[in-house]
Amino acid sequence: MAGPPVVMDSPASVTISRPEENVWVLSMERKPDNRLSMEMLALLAIRLDEIEAEWRQKNEGKEDADKVGGAVVFDSHVQKFWSNGFIPVFLTRPGFKDQYVTPLLIRILNYPLVTVAAISGHCFAGGMLLALTCDFRIMGTKSGWMSMNELLIGLPLQTGSGAVLRAKLTPNVLRDTMMGKRWTAHEAHAAGFVDETVSNEEDPAAVTGRAIEVAQEHLPKVAMGAWGQIKKGLYSWVGDTMLTNPPGLYPKEEGVAFFDRLERRKANL
Repeated sequence: MAGPPVVMDSPASVTISRPEENVWVLSMERKPDNRLSMEMLALLAIRLDEIEAEWRQKNEGKEDADKVGGAVVFDSHVQKFWSNGFIPVFLTRPGFKDQYVTPLLIRILNYPLVTVAAISGHCFAGGMLLALTCDFRIMGTKSGWMSMNELLIGLPLQTGSGAVLRAKLTPNVLRDTMMGKRWTAHEAHAAGFVDETVSNEEDPAAVTGRAIEVAQEHLPKVAMGAWGQIKKGLYSWVGDTMLTNPPGLYPKEEGVAFFDRLERRKANL
């Protein structure tokens, strides 16, 4: 299925709302499909810093018993899409992976507050990576898929992101995902990488509403501030892999490298 056309100069926004005292909602909007451009990734990083600063200031000078936890819910203001992933041509732009993609994924993976992805629409490729770095995933049942489509469009994993996938998916689920399977909400829940499904046929806001409830349930647990370092201890190997993984070869480049190796072997006979 062909996706909507990529609008290269579509402006991005990430707005903050706070429906509950210690729950912040980050709403992504980049029409038509919430592609993760440099601007979108940079805005997400800025907003996460703003939220963490506010939370830390609230707890400054307090005894542990008086501290409050916090949570961030990631949702979408674009109909039908949570995120359609990275713009493919951006993946070869200098600095895109190293300065924008990798730091943000590591940041969310180790974020000191509870993080919840409120997946109300399609969640593809880089969008799926972003969702998997969160602590919880709540997904709507109305016409949404999660998938990694690199194989189907001839792209290698260019961001060291295989580490995120290996950390969050079981081996058989990982295999099927990388073979291009499009997971419905119910299938993703059964496979274990979506925590809950929510019917959003009649109420488009139901997914975010439930995500806020999940956030409220768990946020008291992170009040003393250890959650980020606990996650860093669990996933340090993921960040290290993302930072050191060499770029993958595109199919044409891999073919050239293969025949070069054959020629070198012949020369040494």
